[in-house]
Amino acid sequence: MFLFPVEPPQYCFRTINLHSVDFPDSFLRDLHDGHIEEPVLDSIRVLGQLHPLPVHEQANGSYHLLGGYASFIVLKNLGLETCFAQILPDSTPPFTLCAVQILHDLPACRANLILQAYILRQAHQYLTRNELSSILALLGYRLNSPKVSDITGLLNLDFEAVRGLYRGLLSLKTGKQLARHSREDQRCMVHLITTYRLGGSKQQKLIELLTELSLRDHCSARHFIDEWRESCQVVSENMPQQIQNLLAFLSARSAPASTRAKEDFEQLVHQLRPPNGMTIDHSLSFEDERLVVHLDFADKEALLEKWEQLKEIMAGVYIKGR
Repeated sequence: MFLFPVEPPQYCFRTINLHSVDFPDSFLRDLHDGHIEEPVLDSIRVLGQLHPLPVHEQANGSYHLLGGYASFIVLKNLGLETCFAQILPDSTPPFTLCAVQILHDLPACRANLILQAYILRQAHQYLTRNELSSILALLGYRLNSPKVSDITGLLNLDFEAVRGLYRGLLSLKTGKQLARHSREDQRCMVHLITTYRLGGSKQQKLIELLTELSLRDHCSARHFIDEWRESCQVVSENMPQQIQNLLAFLSARSAPASTRAKEDFEQLVHQLRPPNGMTIDHSLSFEDERLVVHLDFADKEALLEKWEQLKEIMAGVYIKGR
């Protein structure tokens, strides 16, 4: 259960100089560097600043952001000199500061694991056990939940991976798999994902193939990516074709026997040139040589006309011209 302190937070609202506001540390600053959220930009450009920026006043008269990061970046990008702020004084206790960071935009905070990890790391450093338990409850976790260590562990990834997770470019599953690789490999794979804008199944397949190959051959993921680049004789400007080529290359390295069997089957079909109405399929496992021929008939009468011949063919007694 989340418990507010007995004394409610003391804050005021007023317009302040936007240049006196900054992120509280380099981690958050680098996380948002150069990143503009278009919906936020469009909203502020059309309607202006609708929500005050929550800030913590510092002893030197400057202010540290407690939320509204996307709005802050947009306001600066638009060249505004002032902003409307919700100001908490310098004397505000760490528990209140932590709670305000979450409550300013609770749905977004609960959805963004990197922001959660950042807040929880602060909470572990500055809060008592009871205060920490209250903050965890606000985010939907128990004090000893293993999920908490999983979330904070994401901050140990290479920063490019952390930023990708924060901006929604990487899935949580991808983030966990990246933890099995070196930081150099993490950067290399994140670069591929962001360059080719991979999402969903393709992102997952890429990471799974590189992880499997790295563990099996005791090589870096970078090794296989460089090998693919060297093997490309013609570089297509079509990015979807490039990534399909990469995935096919990695699949071939991952299962060479299956890949060769698939290529042999495709060559066989090309040689046989099945007529219209006939298709040849292979079993799902290409090491299994079983083939299936599908025949299409216009109607029942067309099937019955050929039925006896088909039975004889399958029985091995068909006589040509009969």
